[in-house]
Amino acid sequence: MKSTFMGLETAKRAIHTQQSALYTTGHNIANANTVGYTRQRVNFTQTNAFPSVGMNAPYMPGQIGTGVQAGSVQRIREDYLDVQYRNEHNKFGYWNTRSSELSRIESVMNEPSDTGLANTLDQFWNALQDLSTNPEDSGARSVVRQRGIAVSDTFNYLAGQLSAQKADVGEQIDMNVKTINSILTQINQINEQIASVEPHGYLPNDLYDKRDVLVDQLSGLVNIKVSATPSGGNASSQAAGKYSIELVDGNGKSVGTLLDGKNDIVQSLSVKKDPETQAVASLQIGNKSMAASDFTSKGSLLANIDMYGKIDATGKETGVYSDMLANLDLMAFRFATAFNAVHQSGWSLSEIESGVKNGVDFFEIGDNAAGAAASIKVSDSIMNNLNHIAASSSSELFTGSITKHADNPSTGNPTILGAFSGIQTYDTPPITISEAKIELTYDNGSWKYSAYDLDGNPIADHQNQAVKENMNLFGLKIDTSTISNLQSGSTWSFELTGIGQNPSSESFVGDGSNAVALANVKDMMFDFNGSDTNMMSFYQGMIGELGVTTQEANRMTENAATLADTVQFNRSSVSSVSLDEEMSNMIMFQHAYSAAARQITAIDEMLDTIINGMGRVGR
Repeated sequence: MKSTFMGLETAKRAIHTQQSALYTTGHNIANANTVGYTRQRVNFTQTNAFPSVGMNAPYMPGQIGTGVQAGSVQRIREDYLDVQYRNEHNKFGYWNTRSSELSRIESVMNEPSDTGLANTLDQFWNALQDLSTNPEDSGARSVVRQRGIAVSDTFNYLAGQLSAQKADVGEQIDMNVKTINSILTQINQINEQIASVEPHGYLPNDLYDKRDVLVDQLSGLVNIKVSATPSGGNASSQAAGKYSIELVDGNGKSVGTLLDGKNDIVQSLSVKKDPETQAVASLQIGNKSMAASDFTSKGSLLANIDMYGKIDATGKETGVYSDMLANLDLMAFRFATAFNAVHQSGWSLSEIESGVKNGVDFFEIGDNAAGAAASIKVSDSIMNNLNHIAASSSSELFTGSITKHADNPSTGNPTILGAFSGIQTYDTPPITISEAKIELTYDNGSWKYSAYDLDGNPIADHQNQAVKENMNLFGLKIDTSTISNLQSGSTWSFELTGIGQNPSSESFVGDGSNAVALANVKDMMFDFNGSDTNMMSFYQGMIGELGVTTQEANRMTENAATLADTVQFNRSSVSSVSLDEEMSNMIMFQHAYSAAARQITAIDEMLDTIINGMGRVGR
């Protein structure tokens, strides 16, 4: 026999269950804009029917339902989409970080532009060309010095900015590691909270959401694999359990456990840097170490390491910033060294006036390429005196003093003798000598020369030859027009030993050949990392490679973002809150609640009839 108040219990259960559904709907609406929130749903289940099976059970034609109850409050979430999103998120994290840093490098290099290194060098070459046409002009020399300062300042600026940005990336690596360890600690703490709730049959949905948000953040830093360990006890079949997190490489292979959810152990990640180069040498998970060259887990951390610099399998430092700075240093070193060599071989106005060859450097540079771009500068000698710029001929020039001797009664012809020390090679015919003596003879209005070695032996094809205007005699250049008119019957001697003393400055007038040679340094072939090319081609290659690498990073960032956004859209379509849907559910649960309340009223009226109305007939 059914209980008199059975209907009230059924209606009460309906009210409580619909009320729970309304409260959950309100919770969804309240968190419609909460990041990481997953909409929840109350799963209704029927209560046990009456009567239950037993010997004393009343006879009835069938069982009567006893109402409804809230079986569980479930998160509406698809685990497969979570895995997909995290797989795409780590790729986006890698390419987005790489793209951002490459764009910063492009902003520093600023090519092509009026302020870039290429244009600054072009202006320097042009200034040298202008100097070659008027080597004595102080204005032209001043422009060369200023353009040289601009070149060194540009090298300094580029090296300084790139070094500063590299240091920023190094700090970002440390920040990535701290963030990873912090997230792991937070996930472990949430694991412990979840493990204290699940064994009692509850589903801590809000804790699940907090944990999943942290896991999503972690997946952007490194590539991870997530697995769950049951909490035990009387846990619901829908319970998520405690998370364990493994670090995986580019092929999805586990390289270490970051969080052991079963034993509640966090294995902290750390980065070790080479003490000499400060490049990343290795990474360590707990007590397990791996070489930086073996770390291939996609994410922001790997992108920052690739940009900053790491020790590769051969023991060398490699990285975008490291390579860019090394190439810039090599370029500055090759340029300054070659330019100084040509500058030293020329003659400056000061050297011409004093007759003393000092071989002044134009640029100050170290003994090797390391740090050359940051340290290169115009030498103090050039900064202090424009006359130290060597614009005149880069070949050995010899002059000397002319001395009048007693008349030679046997010949009435004066002679000029010069001695050359050095090594020179000349065409027509090619000849290389270490030292030579040149004898010039004036005869009947024309000059002739003969060449002898130091033992006095004549040099073939160089005997009694006519002296042409501006002729180069084994490196000896003499402008005979600067010699005073000869007196008939007099002998003149012109003796040179090494570099002559008190040269005649007139012999250098208009000679800007060394300025041309300095400008031609841009076309010199150098060994750049095993490849022979000129400086500008090497620099253009650097900028071209940077541009291609940046384009690739931008393209891959867009692709990764598209895939991640697509998965996130699918995930949101399942898990996010739809206000329209929640309003519809609210009306539905409200009507059910009202109906259950009306049922109680109806039962109350029935009971009132039974209690107060029966047995009173005729009264």
